[in-house]
Amino acid sequence: MRDTSSPAKGAPKPTFRHGPRTGKALAVVALGGLPLWFALKFALPSESGVVEVVSALAALAGVVCGIVLFVGTYGFWANAPAAMLDERQAAERDQAYIQSFRVLALVLLAGWFGAEITDLASAQVLRNLLLVLFFLTLILPSAVTALRDVALDDAD
Repeated sequence: MRDTSSPAKGAPKPTFRHGPRTGKALAVVALGGLPLWFALKFALPSESGVVEVVSALAALAGVVCGIVLFVGTYGFWANAPAAMLDERQAAERDQAYIQSFRVLALVLLAGWFGAEITDLASAQVLRNLLLVLFFLTLILPSAVTALRDVALDDAD
């Protein structure tokens, strides 16, 4: 894959530059935190208040890491114009979008099945699912790009 630590000369630079390990960590937290927040909402309210705190922290971590990922190196790469990428980079970006589409389609299908077989599909639950899907739609191409990237050197 490509070296994410040094963008092409004269090209615009991302807001946050990070290497493969940082990108992967951000992707894992973002992709784990948002669905965890959604799943924990079903356990609310709790008697001890722990679920509320964990749910809030999962949402906060997922959104913050997703934003940093989206405006960072991998978001920049995933949303760069084709003229800024070589053929291999453009092909990798295109594959990231195809994989993102497949994941989102599966999540929508799972949400639809979940709504059909349970009584938990209230308007608020569907709003929460749509919110998670909105954030996933924004960050998933960047996350897939980060997760597929291979470090050219271990210095991150």
